[in-house]
Amino acid sequence: MSEVTRRGVLRAGVWGAPVVAVAVAAPAAAASALAPTMRITTIVDLRYNTYHDLYLQVDNLPPGSDPRGTLSWTPSGGRVFGSNLFFLSSDGMGIIGLEQFPTGVPYTFTAVLPIGDLTLVATYTYTFSHAETANETAPE
Repeated sequence: MSEVTRRGVLRAGVWGAPVVAVAVAAPAAAASALAPTMRITTIVDLRYNTYHDLYLQVDNLPPGSDPRGTLSWTPSGGRVFGSNLFFLSSDGMGIIGLEQFPTGVPYTFTAVLPIGDLTLVATYTYTFSHAETANETAPE
């Protein structure tokens, strides 16, 4: 019959403890990686500085969700000036058209997207540049 020694008990404890710690930590890490996140990635000037597209992305969009949200904009030092609904594709990408914004004033764009019990919020500040006048022609 084998005899239980202190060294044997200690060795079993050392090798057993990390396995338990990893098993406990792994589910928490996996769950946090799946939380959806949203960001406004950029605003792109489309034509003569009067038409722009705002791009936003939601990562880890839950399957079967109905991704509809609102985008609002606020000029610097002002109150909310306007808003628009947006929809996302199944891969979490959204493109929102912006038209005729005054130039030289920073605007803060705020996207709000409810997903189940969560509400995602992303902000982006952008200053529109000099707009072309109606009498100018397009470059050839």
